[in-house]
Amino acid sequence: MLKELKKENNKEKIKKIFQFADEIEKSELETLRNSLYIRPIKSSRNKIYKYRISSGERVLFMFTSDIEGIRPEYSNKIVLLAYCKHDNQIRDAKNMNSINIVPFEDEEEIDMKIEEEVSKKMHWFDYDFNIIVSENLIKSLVEENSEDYLYYLSEQQFRCLESENTTIIKGSAGSGKTSILLHKLGSMQGENVRIVYFTYTDYLRDRAKTIFKNYWGRRNVNVEFYSVLDFFIENTSIGIDRVVLFKKFYDWYTSGFYQKRFNFDPVDVWTEIKGIIKGCMGINWIRNRDVIFRNIDKNVIKALEEKEVVKKSNNGFVFNIKNSVIEYEKKLYKEGYKGSDEIKALQYLKEYFYIHHNLIDTTCSALDREYYLELPLDYSIFSRQERENIYYLYTKYEEWLKNKGFFDENDLARIVIDNIKNGKLKAKYDFLLIDEIQDLSEIQLYAIINLVEDKRNIMVAGDVHQIVNPTFFNFGRFKNYFVCINKDFNEFSLSKNYRSQEKIVSLANTLSEMRKKFIGGTSEDIIEKSIRDGGHPLLIPETEENLSKIFEFVNKTIGAAVIVENDEDKNYIANRYPISGRIFTVREAKGLEFNCVFCYNLLSNHEKEWNEIVDGAAKRLSKYRYYFNLFYVAITRAKDLLVVIEKNPDMKVLKMLKEHFLCENVFEIDIEKIRISSPEEKYQYARRLEKRGYIEHALWEYIQLELEKDVERCRIKLEVNKIGSEKVGDKLMEMGEYEDAKEFYQKALCYPKMLKAMLLSNSLKDDFDDFEHEFRKHGVEWGSFISLLNENEFLKFYEEYILRKKDDIILNLLEIEELFEKINGQQNRNELGRSLNGYKQSVS
Repeated sequence: MLKELKKENNKEKIKKIFQFADEIEKSELETLRNSLYIRPIKSSRNKIYKYRISSGERVLFMFTSDIEGIRPEYSNKIVLLAYCKHDNQIRDAKNMNSINIVPFEDEEEIDMKIEEEVSKKMHWFDYDFNIIVSENLIKSLVEENSEDYLYYLSEQQFRCLESENTTIIKGSAGSGKTSILLHKLGSMQGENVRIVYFTYTDYLRDRAKTIFKNYWGRRNVNVEFYSVLDFFIENTSIGIDRVVLFKKFYDWYTSGFYQKRFNFDPVDVWTEIKGIIKGCMGINWIRNRDVIFRNIDKNVIKALEEKEVVKKSNNGFVFNIKNSVIEYEKKLYKEGYKGSDEIKALQYLKEYFYIHHNLIDTTCSALDREYYLELPLDYSIFSRQERENIYYLYTKYEEWLKNKGFFDENDLARIVIDNIKNGKLKAKYDFLLIDEIQDLSEIQLYAIINLVEDKRNIMVAGDVHQIVNPTFFNFGRFKNYFVCINKDFNEFSLSKNYRSQEKIVSLANTLSEMRKKFIGGTSEDIIEKSIRDGGHPLLIPETEENLSKIFEFVNKTIGAAVIVENDEDKNYIANRYPISGRIFTVREAKGLEFNCVFCYNLLSNHEKEWNEIVDGAAKRLSKYRYYFNLFYVAITRAKDLLVVIEKNPDMKVLKMLKEHFLCENVFEIDIEKIRISSPEEKYQYARRLEKRGYIEHALWEYIQLELEKDVERCRIKLEVNKIGSEKVGDKLMEMGEYEDAKEFYQKALCYPKMLKAMLLSNSLKDDFDDFEHEFRKHGVEWGSFISLLNENEFLKFYEEYILRKKDDIILNLLEIEELFEKINGQQNRNELGRSLNGYKQSVS
């Protein structure tokens, strides 16, 4: 079928074939309109039917109910068998001796045939199927450094698509979470279906959008791709230059006396304020801590007070926020309170939460001080006394924001929530997908999930073990939201790691077991399985000789990187060795992968904390999870070779992990035999880094390659905090870097300039619809846009937009004329033709 269609140049005919197939699939056979001319082919050995495309063309098909062994999820589908001429239909049907479901084995030859066929046809074929292949095929693509593995699904991944409730996907690094979300998009149909896909970074947004367009972009479905920050900027009209991200916070915190006075790490303060004080939605996802118990029997209140469910307050008795209402309910059930008045009181409280869930107070920017101080121990890495000081820092930070007219991401989320409450921003999407959910605060999530009316139509994916800042996100608390609003959800855990080889995955699993033993297990703990072979990681002591060899190796190949914990270590190495562009902090490396990874003192830097962990002092203290996550994220960036460099290779935790390493005193490698990356490979690597937002790393690579224009472009981008996004866009436009200028104009809300950059970047050739969509979405007036264009730019606009619009309108009129002729016959053609010709001349 695919081979025959491949020869067909008439795309309208192909579209018609699938439109008719859709109609057949969704209707009872007896009710289908006669024009399809559906008939069984009686002389066939199988129950084969045909439908009519034109007087001389037919499509042969079967119902899946007539085929043994079909997958259950395809039980109500049809199978298209052949596209043939009218005269050949009976012969072709007779020649189909048997219609069987043939399971694909793991044989490499069969896998390669699948890959070959798919790569030929998926780029143009536009219909509803997911390609489920063996793990061997996915393995081979990963080992070839091909991103094509994203277009396939394993059996385990496919099962995630079958949920009809809210879908929560928990998966380890490299487990294919993004693939599942993209296939979910690819399975949706309908021009009136509105879907939004969120992720945290611009790079992941653009990557998902590109993959979707390449393989599913012709589908009749409306998908919008956003980074969370861009959506908030667009829907609050607050430009990026007024938004405080970590860099601005870091400058404020370190330039004053706060860091010297309290000696807290800037990252820890930032994540505590962002993730908890301003980002937490509270135990039951209602920020008002004083949930007052009224109209409840005194004896019931007394019993609940004894169980520490409620406590006294100035206004009476309030809910004790040490646990969620669900946890208290489970506790009372275990103690024999089932059916009691106490349980009924909690049921009442759950209804209260459900009723009041969309009425949260958005006027308050954060949890109040007492609420924050009373949060359970596992909500924060800080002691109560430290929390007092952190909250003081928060108040000073808020004063600074107001004085400067700044907002942070949580402030933007509150404005979006307020706009939803007031009807300015409606729940306008039918389906919502969120990738890398662990990067978002709860209030950001609350804002996003209220953009969809039916909460069943939500699919999220993430991995809490990739949180390298001690952030607040927790799948259990996220699930509690759906419990509070009385909605079901389905969870899936992905255990296959398609990125890292087996010995690295084995090390990661042992870390997980240690975390469970020394801190405590959670429902997020997943034992991973690798599908790739490999050798043991190396454990190397930090010596001058080893560092010199390692960093010489890193300098020669783009497939290697050094991962450190912080900027101090990063600067230390960069000042001594010429590899600054190849050094990443763990936070920077998250989302990247390399063939070879060298971890530098990630354990030794925290020897005291690791000793406390293995000595048993970390039980049920969530702050210690940070050290596990730090090491986990770093080691799982490696695909093939992992080298751990430590100044103290004899520390307790390394002795416990010893069986996973080859312990060597000297790093042995023949530098002369290393394949040195070519200038073109280094350039492409630098471009990838730049697109992902690693501007300083890309700048270093361009300097080594002596590429002046690329160096200048990166240096301009690094000026953004000094001169603002619009001026950076202006400078990039002067350079002719239109695509990059577009991004900066968009974040600065300079939409006419953004559209000009789209025009000059030749976007109209490939993304004509996007150009029109952006015009409508931002309400840009033609005058404000055209006034930005010089004579040559206007001529380009006329040739690429105005003339194309004219041709599109005339083509539509011709199609109307043809359709009218088919419906009404020749009689009315002359009159209609005269009218349409008049319209066509008017358009011209």
